[in-house]
Amino acid sequence: MSKRSVLAVAAVALVGIGALVSSGFQGGPEKFAVVDMNKVMNDSKKGQKTREFLQGNFRQRTGVLEFLNANDVATDEQATKLRQLSLKENPSDQDKADVEKVKDDIKKAVKNFNDLNLKTSPTPEDRNVLETLNARRSAIKEKIIPAMQKEFDEEFNELNRKMQGDLLAAAKEAVKEAAGKKAVTMVFESSVVMFSANDLTEDAVKAMNAKG
Repeated sequence: MSKRSVLAVAAVALVGIGALVSSGFQGGPEKFAVVDMNKVMNDSKKGQKTREFLQGNFRQRTGVLEFLNANDVATDEQATKLRQLSLKENPSDQDKADVEKVKDDIKKAVKNFNDLNLKTSPTPEDRNVLETLNARRSAIKEKIIPAMQKEFDEEFNELNRKMQGDLLAAAKEAVKEAAGKKAVTMVFESSVVMFSANDLTEDAVKAMNAKG
């Protein structure tokens, strides 16, 4: 997951809404306007909430992977539990305490691993523990983290697609509303028009914000 994908906001090259608002203006002259859809989505309250939610979701997933990379002796069970608890949308105080407990247990295993590696004369039991911890490290690096990364990418991309789609649909509705109030029959994306005296961007942002 790249940070760019988190911050990206869908843009449209052309927003044609004539058929959606022309019924009240049949027989009259066509009236055109432009809109900056990127600005409508980015500056609206819904756009800001969408961006903040996606950024937070991205940070949660990245945090889990970074912790497991830095503390690479977690068991499969610990990694799974850490993932489930860390990605809860509204974690309880107990959930937060459980996350810290899992992290502390993993950190203790890391310390034990490091201490045993410094022993000049490890016992047979020490060697057995080291063998177990080394096996965990291999599993974390070669299996658990790559699989989790793939799942995170798929989950985040689907969430991003859905939320950006919802945001774009809301922005289009806001443009329709703003256009209807000014008897505009066709609205073009401002990036493809050299000049227009009619810019609906701010009106569309206000229309979106009025709906929360």
